Amino acid sequence: RGSATWLAKALKVEEAQIMLAIDACQANTSGMENQQLSIARRWDRLQSQLDGLVVSAAKFLGEDWEDEMLMETALDIPQDYEIENPFVLPTQGNAESILPPLPSYIGVDWLRELGLEILVDQELSLRQGQANDCLHKIRLALVDKSMIFWQDVRHAQNYNLTTWAWGQIASMDLTLNRHASLYHRCRWQMAALGTNADILIQYQELHASDLSVTTAISNPNARGHHDDRLAWFWTMDVPCDTDRNDWMSECMCYTSFRNFHSTYLPT
Repeated sequence: RGSATWLAKALKVEEAQIMLAIDACQANTSGMENQQLSIARRWDRLQSQLDGLVVSAAKFLGEDWEDEMLMETALDIPQDYEIENPFVLPTQGNAESILPPLPSYIGVDWLRELGLEILVDQELSLRQGQANDCLHKIRLALVDKSMIFWQDVRHAQNYNLTTWAWGQIASMDLTLNRHASLYHRCRWQMAALGTNADILIQYQELHASDLSVTTAISNPNARGHHDDRLAWFWTMDVPCDTDRNDWMSECMCYTSFRNFHSTYLPT
């Protein structure tokens, strides 16, 4: 009882770890003292949350649970995992690199031997919801980025406006980086949970090229883009509320107008 809530909390801590790893790398690059102080406070807060998860793990995993199991499981993760993934930035060896006590990190076989299959099923269900959220946010971020190109970058008429517009693009790239990093980790852990092949086919791997903004997004009928293919997640049925997002609605209206113009009006 309460295991689903505990697992959901652990997933949020894992998400905070990924966000902190990215922000810590950014802070080290910029060298701003206030940013580094903020990162240090987040490290302390995250470490406290991890300690709480480890202490409460015995309630759901049994008294035989030991946090050394996480260290053993960590050895099973390929060493080139971070290198092959263009989204997850290197960790600094602090709280963001500690594995949370989740079934996907502990080991499915050990949990099944103890009759704790329900924890595996619960995490898998939560992971699917997490993946859906990530893909939804990635699509919205790409729409935002496309709209910034359309409204701001293309129409910037002086240096200050151009600098501001490209700053907005850089901010959206960081947002995409965060969501893509979380999705990549989520998919990796779904595989560790022993999910069936159909689910992994549905939630495909994410590549850097999938996050690029092209004319095919806003106008698939544009000259020279008939052979372009949108990334797989654009046609995936992801539960979301895009119809209530103003930016998405505006982009759809713009797309309809451009398609009408290219089809029925002379150029």
